[in-house]
Amino acid sequence: MTSLFTPINIAPYITHTGYDKHRANKVITNHHADTISFDVPFIANPDLIQRFELNVELNQADQIGRASCRERV
Repeated sequence: MTSLFTPINIAPYITHTGYDKHRANKVITNHHADTISFDVPFIANPDLIQRFELNVELNQADQIGRASCRERV
């Protein structure tokens, strides 16, 4: 999906949701996005960058503390 927008986009393209280290690197390497935003993985792993660098397993996010927009309405 990101590759559809990249050719016409003049501003940096940021994508997020559902990325792991491998998939994010592939998207960046293939120039399908300029940067990746790690939302939930970063919340569960404040040391996310170091974990990626060391290839350390990531903590899983606490699902109980997360709420969708529909749940808040």
